[in-house]
Amino acid sequence: MRQLTFGSDDAAAAAVRRIMGIHDRVNGTLHETAGAHAGGTPYSAHDPALLLWVHATLLDSHVRILEPVLRPFTPEERDRYCREAASFAVVLGATPDDVPRTWQQLQDFITAQIETGCLTVGADARALAPAVLRPPFGRLVWPLQYAAELVTVGSLPPAIRNGYGLTWSAARQRRRQRVLATLRALRALTPDRLARWPEARRID
Repeated sequence: MRQLTFGSDDAAAAAVRRIMGIHDRVNGTLHETAGAHAGGTPYSAHDPALLLWVHATLLDSHVRILEPVLRPFTPEERDRYCREAASFAVVLGATPDDVPRTWQQLQDFITAQIETGCLTVGADARALAPAVLRPPFGRLVWPLQYAAELVTVGSLPPAIRNGYGLTWSAARQRRRQRVLATLRALRALTPDRLARWPEARRID
């Protein structure tokens, strides 16, 4: 992502080739029915619809995590982020006319995917969730793992969180807010030379 965002044209093209190579290996068929998707349905990381969903979730989650830590972004900044990131989705294979160019278009797209049942949590996703939220090495730094889990689970739309069988409560929401407040305070105290990638500092 750093090479795509800050690198030269050659570096960005090389990064795209590496991503495409990874996508070449991601394909198969659903083992069982998941929501509106029947068992045996083929899938591929090169599917424009799947590429678009990954793109949308990246944009949405970046903003929703960064705003509590940094500052609220203006509507113009959100729209500019969507507009400038659109080219990445297109070059990786998303259909150009389908890619959201504004924050509202992005939110409308995500909401439609959930409300129409196109997006659903299947058995494989539920089986993988614990490994993502609580990786084995996380036990070595369990306070950080717990904080990351709170931020991640609290960021999910309720319908998706429920689909994973993940519990949420007012108490967990308060803990999440404390974690984000701590991160915000730490970022305010951390000099840019440590908090920002070298490539990002060079842009300034």
